Amino acid sequence: MGPDILLIQQFLNTHGYVLTPTGPGSPGQESDIFGPHTYQALIKFQEAHGLPATGFLGPLTRAAINSL
Repeated sequence: MGPDILLIQQFLNTHGYVLTPTGPGSPGQESDIFGPHTYQALIKFQEAHGLPATGFLGPLTRAAINSL
């Protein structure tokens, strides 16, 4: 939980990796909870950028996000 989760959800939702089309986590309804929708969207982001698809926000994923 935390503000960094809210930011990653907002990033994913606005960069083509929508967590869910409706409800909590959807665009405009992001939250500070790292749940299964965030995990799955993060894996899709990682796969699309040639990163290890762990579903977690580690240093390689942070670097890829910061480079965009």
